[in-house]
This record gives sequence, structure tokens and C-alpha cells, in this order.
Amino acid sequence: MLYVAIMGLRSKTWPLTTGKIIASEVRKKVSGGRSRSVSYQPYVFYEYYVGGNKMQSEQLAFGDRLQVSVKRAQKIIENYPAGKNIPVYYNPQKHTQSILIVGNVMGVYVMLAFGLILIGLGTVGIVRKW
Repeated sequence: MLYVAIMGLRSKTWPLTTGKIIASEVRKKVSGGRSRSVSYQPYVFYEYYVGGNKMQSEQLAFGDRLQVSVKRAQKIIENYPAGKNIPVYYNPQKHTQSILIVGNVMGVYVMLAFGLILIGLGTVGIVRKW
């Protein structure tokens, strides 16, 4: 998660090119056994060119693999209909890495904070046992 947060911050300085949406849809994810949970993920597939080379990607932003409500997923993909030309930010050191939304998705910070809290609680528990 720390890697995702760092890359999200770095993406704010990435160069920009023009791309095109090939497909977009809301994908449903069902997880769990008896207590099944359903979540949704916006899926966007796009292509772009860097130095005359065609690239393709599905990544919207760093941390975009977090599951959301169907309403939120639909709202996100409304901005990315098939055939639309869009700005694409790409990694200058690795042209195959790209995103459409620079920075971090809020969920990245929530997960990072949650992880740090768990580490803190674990540390307190270990110290108390000594």
C-alpha cells in the first residue's frame, strides 16, 4: 500500500499524452462463503501512444482496485465512454505504466492509516507482554 501511495504522488509530475477509451463497464465482484458480499469495480480499458508506440492499460488511478458501490462505479465510468479521447499520464521511466487520474484515490490513505493503526496496536501488545 505504501508503494501505491508513493506512486500516486509521483504521478502528479508524469508527462501527458492523448488516449482513447476502448471499453468501460461496471464489474461485479462476489466474495465470501456463507456471508457473501457483493461489491463493484469500474473497469476502463484504453490505449495511448508514447514515442509512436501503442500502449494499452486498464488502470484508472493508483489504488483504483478498491471495491465501491454500484452507484459510485457507474458514476466513474460515465466519464469514460467508449470512443472518447482522454488525457493519459504515463510513467516516463516505464511507458507501459499509465493512469487517467493523477494522485491517489482516497481509499489508499484509508488503507494506509488502517495498516499503521494495526501495526501500532500490535506493537503496544508486544510491549505490554514484556
